[in-house]
Amino acid sequence: MLPLTLGRALQVLEQIAPLALAAEWDNVGLLVGAPPDRTVSKCLLCIDLTESVLDEALETEAELVLAYHPPIFAPLRRLAGGSPTERIVQRSLANGLAIYSPHTALDAAPGGVNDWLAATFPDATCEALEPAPVRRSPRVVCCAGGRVAADGWRARLGDLKVTETGGHVEIRCEASDLIRVEQVLRATHPSVETEVWVQELAPNVGVGQGRRVTLAEPRPLEWVLEQMKARLGPWPLRVAFSSAHRASDARVETIALCAGAGGSVLSGAREDLLWTGEMRHHDVLAAMAVGSSVVLSEHSHTERGYLAVLAERLRREWGESVKIHCSARDREPLEVF
Repeated sequence: MLPLTLGRALQVLEQIAPLALAAEWDNVGLLVGAPPDRTVSKCLLCIDLTESVLDEALETEAELVLAYHPPIFAPLRRLAGGSPTERIVQRSLANGLAIYSPHTALDAAPGGVNDWLAATFPDATCEALEPAPVRRSPRVVCCAGGRVAADGWRARLGDLKVTETGGHVEIRCEASDLIRVEQVLRATHPSVETEVWVQELAPNVGVGQGRRVTLAEPRPLEWVLEQMKARLGPWPLRVAFSSAHRASDARVETIALCAGAGGSVLSGAREDLLWTGEMRHHDVLAAMAVGSSVVLSEHSHTERGYLAVLAERLRREWGESVKIHCSARDREPLEVF
């Protein structure tokens, strides 16, 4: 089996959680880089890349850290080591460690974090609260015969899909990659004719931010809460009961959910129950006022259980040459006393 390169690893991550699905405000993708031909033999998964988790990554000699939350979010004005973020970036660069964050792209993707939460109720129907919009996907088609050309471009564009059919080379990329692709093509084959086609990708009701879950039949609220606890593990739930759910025979049929801090995604939802990690006080009151109860289960507890699922997906895609493990030092910062 061939060793896994960083370029190939990124291709698989893009297939699992296309970055185009991320929220506009998010900072996703490869945040601290390494050469695309760098071999990846060990990968550490975490929710939050703290300095302690970085120590763990370096101690285990990982070449890639997959941090669900972007460790670089606000712009960095300097790298002087004055903040934890600056030190994390400095030490990662010094040790050749690549850092990748999928965040809201993984929330929105099919089989991602929100689908994992929705699977708490396997007999229910599920759709995205905010379906992914139509997006434009460029294809660069190059009239360049010969496998040598295709292989040369694969070596330089290892993080993009390069295929060859009938003497033509086709490169699929996002609009943000077009300039880089054209630069590589001009540098290697200046006389090659290229044509850019743009494909419209339609929205998918099962892909996007948040999920709307409709149970097969109305269930007692207590039963729904027990299913949530079974999914997340032994951790208390905070529940704001609407007046409709104060009765002992209260039942739930529809649930709107969003991993993490889902207040903005759940805003305006009219389902029986809203489920997220954390939400502002006044947003909770607003939901109760229109008859929705609210369940808060702490930010990273709605995300952390998915890391084991992601690890298995990556093992299948990357193969046995890569050792993948979830951080032992990454944990929810809040504790209950």
